[in-house]
Amino acid sequence: MRNLPDRPNLDHLRQQAKELRVGLKPRHPDLTLSEAQALLAEEYGFRSWPDLKAEVDRRRTDDRVAPPELAAAVAVAFGLGRPTGPMRPLELAWAGQIWSLITDRGSWRVTEIYEYTPTDNIEAELRLVEAAVAAGISTREPIRNREDHPIAEVDDRRWRVHRDLAYGLEVRPPISTDTAIMIGGLVGTLHRLRLPAPGPVHSWLTCRPGEELFRRQLARSQAAGAPWSDALERALPRLLALATIVDDREPAEDPILSHGSPGPGTICRGPGAELVLTNWDHACATPPSWEFASVLESWSVDPTGRVDEAVVAALIQGYRQETGATPYLGMGMFSGMVTGFLNWTESRINLALGADTAQAREEAARELTSTTLQKPLTRAHLERILTAAGAYVS
Repeated sequence: MRNLPDRPNLDHLRQQAKELRVGLKPRHPDLTLSEAQALLAEEYGFRSWPDLKAEVDRRRTDDRVAPPELAAAVAVAFGLGRPTGPMRPLELAWAGQIWSLITDRGSWRVTEIYEYTPTDNIEAELRLVEAAVAAGISTREPIRNREDHPIAEVDDRRWRVHRDLAYGLEVRPPISTDTAIMIGGLVGTLHRLRLPAPGPVHSWLTCRPGEELFRRQLARSQAAGAPWSDALERALPRLLALATIVDDREPAEDPILSHGSPGPGTICRGPGAELVLTNWDHACATPPSWEFASVLESWSVDPTGRVDEAVVAALIQGYRQETGATPYLGMGMFSGMVTGFLNWTESRINLALGADTAQAREEAARELTSTTLQKPLTRAHLERILTAAGAYVS
């Protein structure tokens, strides 16, 4: 689900809807602006455009800022200079709450890391970012603290900082074939580095929740009167059918250290129209073809659910131009993505039923009711992507 900023701008959202309509028009010529607005609302996890507008109005009344002494302490911990204004919330992300801090030395994105967010892999993440920058990939610079560590503890909480540069708009589907070639090349650049994996592939991509667990979560949802209960019951057969998708190649593909999720929400335009890759929080050990499978799925499918065959071919073309080779392209390449999707769905149910904060519960419930269970991943959908890959398929 696309994250809505903590202080969203309705005019910006209207412009996004107009751009979405323009992007979809070649394949959906009859799409109206109101239909594009409804699709955009779904991307943000809302049932309708009026629901999205209501949430924008609610958030615009939230003028909270961090205590000045906390902003100053974070700035001191990372050597950022003197704050010239309040530290304001930007958005709620996977790793934690992101704040904006402006000092006399620049603009910074400050992440207040959740208590349950793992950070044991952060040095490997920084190693990957440094290698990616050396290979020509643009990104936000991570800042180490005064003790040369990527995390500092301030006010009994963990914090990270990235330099906040003036980039352009996020790149979102639908994309042109030229952009697809660039994205394929960007991922190919990461894979060409062949950085050694910091360990085995994470269980998030290898260990799936089974039928018993999903049925138990369905029972919990029904007992709580959760609004997503009926959608979960309808989606359950399709979720369980994904269990047949496995990567059983012998020998298994060796994993590398890579970004983990270079999909929408992680790429924006730089000052010279180059692509800027951000959000390295999920950097991990992954078989290259598994990561490329997620790239094919996340970038070739437009918001209506239609697979763009030309974009699939362009992503593969860009990757081949950078690496000189085509990754394994078969149903097994989706194994990690399927496992991640099933774990994500099950974890959203857990959060929606029992997260520590009301905001986290609301975010998870909205995602379940508007996207995850309304448009669940299916084998037929993945087969359409492989069909689009055509002659490249293994």
